[in-house]
Amino acid sequence: MAKDLLLEIGSEELPASFVLPALQELKELFAAKAASARLAHGELHTYGAPRRLALM
Repeated sequence: MAKDLLLEIGSEELPASFVLPALQELKELFAAKAASARLAHGELHTYGAPRRLALM
C-alpha cells in the first residue's frame, strides 16, 4: 500500500538564488538514493522558501 512522504528541511536563511538549485539537487539526490535502495516512488514535487526546503 502506497503512503505519502513529506521531507522538510529547515535551515538558516538561504539566498533566494540558492533555493531553486537546492530543490533540484534535493529531488535528484532523493531519486538516486531511493533507486539504490530499491524504493519505488511516484512523481516527486519540491517546494521551497529561504528558510525551508520540502520534498513530497
